[in-house]
Amino acid sequence: MLAFIAYVIVAGAFATRRISGQWTDDRRYFRLGKAGIPIAVAAVVWGVAMIINIGWPRQAVYNPVEPFHWYLQWGAVLFVVIALAAGFLYYWFVQRHKIGILAEHASGELDPLAIVPASDPVMD
Repeated sequence: MLAFIAYVIVAGAFATRRISGQWTDDRRYFRLGKAGIPIAVAAVVWGVAMIINIGWPRQAVYNPVEPFHWYLQWGAVLFVVIALAAGFLYYWFVQRHKIGILAEHASGELDPLAIVPASDPVMD
């Protein structure tokens, strides 16, 4: 289920960029053209449906014979909720204030984002 959550995060970011118009078509390989937005949205919907399907706490799948234990049936959902909550809390209280460039890695000349060329000659 965690792999599908990671898939939905990436597909959701992709769909958001397409819908907002920030996606630039790369004409070198393969283009979806006008079908890109519906395919991106369908990918997100499919991923969410798979998360629900896999994580749905069905007794017939996760705890089919007696003794029936609630933690066997709800274990997948509880694990994902606890893992996501722990990750969010760690980010919020520890990592959120550590974003940036270490002083020993900074050149002191320019903003690192400013030195990235607008058009990469390798990609042209």
